Amino acid sequence: MDFFSRLMNFRRNTESSPASHALADDLALDVSTTKALIADLDIDAAIVAHENWIKRFRAVLQGTSREHLTPRQVARSEDSAIGKWLQSEGKKQLGHSPTFHILVDRHRNFHREAALVLAHSQAGQSQAAEKRWETSFRHASNQVVLLLRMQRQHLEPVHK
Repeated sequence: MDFFSRLMNFRRNTESSPASHALADDLALDVSTTKALIADLDIDAAIVAHENWIKRFRAVLQGTSREHLTPRQVARSEDSAIGKWLQSEGKKQLGHSPTFHILVDRHRNFHREAALVLAHSQAGQSQAAEKRWETSFRHASNQVVLLLRMQRQHLEPVHK
């Protein structure tokens, strides 16, 4: 409540006062906090991108998509949205994290597993494709999401 009272006084006061400076200090985010918040948002966006990629991939496997993918294309982890992020902003923001390099490796493995699922599917081996989807592919996907979430532990503190 005190915060809102000070905010309202800040808006009414046109002249600079110690109270307005105190409020400005309360509202200001330092650089490390801002970077941590951006990285946190990027992690959330990466998880959503991963989930969307899986939906898109499943549509290709089920034949409900007009998109045509080859196992070679699917295996290229660096071409996915997360792969691009991991090589650019993700690396800048989280490259210092001990688990970042594991995340990059697990993301590559996820794409290799997806390529194997697709290869089975395209070879008419639907049971093998479904089995791989339910086991190693799903496990690889879960590892990527878990490691993305773990990256939050290595962000700079968000609170002063």
